[in-house]
Amino acid sequence: MRIRFSKLAILAGALVMSGVGMADDTRAFYGGKEDGWFWYKDPPVIIPPEPPKQDPKQEVLPKGPAPFSVTWLRENMDRLRDDAIENPEDKEKVRAYLYAVRVMMDKAQNFADSAHDIANTDPLLDNNNRIPLGSASKTAALQLQKDARREIMGYLSKRAGVWFFYDGKCGYCRSQIPLLNTFKTMNPGFRVRNVSMDGSTLPGLTGETVRDQGQAKRLGLKITPTMVMVAPPNTYAIVSQGLITSSDLEDKILMSARMANVIPEELLKKYQIYNKGVLTTDDLKTDSGERVDMTDPAQWVKFLQEKLQGRY
Repeated sequence: MRIRFSKLAILAGALVMSGVGMADDTRAFYGGKEDGWFWYKDPPVIIPPEPPKQDPKQEVLPKGPAPFSVTWLRENMDRLRDDAIENPEDKEKVRAYLYAVRVMMDKAQNFADSAHDIANTDPLLDNNNRIPLGSASKTAALQLQKDARREIMGYLSKRAGVWFFYDGKCGYCRSQIPLLNTFKTMNPGFRVRNVSMDGSTLPGLTGETVRDQGQAKRLGLKITPTMVMVAPPNTYAIVSQGLITSSDLEDKILMSARMANVIPEELLKKYQIYNKGVLTTDDLKTDSGERVDMTDPAQWVKFLQEKLQGRY
């Protein structure tokens, strides 16, 4: 009996609680009877507030280059100049251009001062270590170059020579002979062969003279006098066509021998003093297995320093 009573009590309690909830819902539904069939309501529409109006005077302009920067000057100098030229009566336009020029010149002076200090304190940038600028040191450098020149010509005199093509009817060929003899005096032992285009001979000629056997045609010679450097077994280079002085003849022989790779590298280095420490095309190639971040100045400066090291 106790068990049956307990079950009835629990069931009665559940019905009471259910009845309370139903009564509340019923009251809520009938409480809104004035809405009729339109009891469902849409959620309220939220209208965003309008953004505050921008004051035209405070309008944000696109960001450009920093005032008076190099970029700013590059973008504005032409316009400022043109305005000043077109309107010279407008003193303010002319003044604006001149002040822009003043800024540009002052920036250049500041850069020049900084570059001077750095170049003179970095041994790899100091040009005095390449080409002496002082009078005494420069004189010494030029004397060393002159000595190297004589050494190279002495080297070439044992391995190369000059063919002098001439024509008996050529007036310039006659004028060339004393200049050629001076060249021989300056370069004793340098072999010169005279090649006559017409079988004639000229007064003052010294050394061996032969008749042209088709060499002029094969070389494509057009005029006389012509000088050709010959370095056996198969190196030929037209040095000059036309009258040439003895010193210019020597210069062109040196140039032709250098271009033909006849002169040893160690002799060239002694002679070409202005090439001391110069970076070569191969030096500047960064694709030979070396990793250089070109966006990092410290990295590519270090790369160049390593290339220049030991060349002074």
